[in-house]
Amino acid sequence: MTQAADILDPAFEKRIEDLIAEKKNEIEKVLVETIDQEKVKAQQRIAELEQEFQKEKENLNRHKAILEGVKSATEDIRGPLRKHIEQARHLRIQIRQMATQILEECRKAGELTRKIRELSRNADEETALLQARLADRYGTTAPIADSLERSGINADLEQEVSRLNEFVERLSAEIGEPAGDGEGVVEIGVGRGNDLQVPENSGPGEIAVPSPAAPKEPAGGTDLDAISVTLEVYRRTESVPNAGEFHYYQKAAAIVLDGESLLAPMTRLIESAKNRHARLAETKSAKEQFFLKREIIDQQELLRKVVLRAVKLCEKEKGFLPHHTSDIINVQTLKDILERLNMGNWSDSYEMKTFEDEISALKAVLSARTSDRLTYQKSILDQLN
Repeated sequence: MTQAADILDPAFEKRIEDLIAEKKNEIEKVLVETIDQEKVKAQQRIAELEQEFQKEKENLNRHKAILEGVKSATEDIRGPLRKHIEQARHLRIQIRQMATQILEECRKAGELTRKIRELSRNADEETALLQARLADRYGTTAPIADSLERSGINADLEQEVSRLNEFVERLSAEIGEPAGDGEGVVEIGVGRGNDLQVPENSGPGEIAVPSPAAPKEPAGGTDLDAISVTLEVYRRTESVPNAGEFHYYQKAAAIVLDGESLLAPMTRLIESAKNRHARLAETKSAKEQFFLKREIIDQQELLRKVVLRAVKLCEKEKGFLPHHTSDIINVQTLKDILERLNMGNWSDSYEMKTFEDEISALKAVLSARTSDRLTYQKSILDQLN
């Protein structure tokens, strides 16, 4: 026992405890320093991440601004672009119409040259008979002057005819119609020795160009330009004095009214009545109010005449509105509008406003349905056929 007590001396134990405490403090100090260093590193990394995020955010904002600029520029360009495309399409239709007219004028020119040829031939025959009669009776012939100046006529026209033939061939190729298998030769000659030659399959003095027949139907019915050109040939205009006009398409006995064009005079006359109502609200003169109301009723009557003419075109001349929009505007729709115009009184601003709202709604629905121009126009063409 005494030896054990000597070994476990309190001073020794105290020293051991102090060493352990010192080691513990050193470990804790190193741990604190390590934590502080890692904390500093973590804060630096966080700051770097925040800087990177801010840069990316700025890049995203710049990209967003670029996209918005592109979108805005596209919207600004789309309107003029659509306008130019529509104008080009309209001009293309006009060019084809003019081309058809040019071919018709060429055909007429050919008929006139044929008449010249016939007159020349008759004159030559009479001259030959006269010379033969003089030779038979008197044994001589008379010096008959060439009063027609035939060679001069040929000299004036021959070069122009050559140019005309070349142009007709190019024009026929442009509008897709044959010009007589390359034999579009014109004969202008009216005297002996200076006549231009005419192919055997052409009549004397004729321009070998196609007569203005009905246009060809578009292959497959998928070319909007071709369908527009075809419909333009069949398009007719119905005018109502002082009220405006609307269009319809007619091929043989088939008649299809253009529902969109019917809404045009409606819109114009309603707008005219609205302007007079605005003036009516501002004036205090009883006389001027009377005349303004009379003018408003006149606008109503003009529109009634337009709708009545459309209804008669359907009922008496067996016309139809496009099947593609028949659930929106049809003959019964026109009759309902006509009844409203017969029974209504536009001098009452509320009643006129109600009518205007109904027409505006009809116009909006119809515009949405006909926005696919290819489908709409093709349906009209199918109806005509």
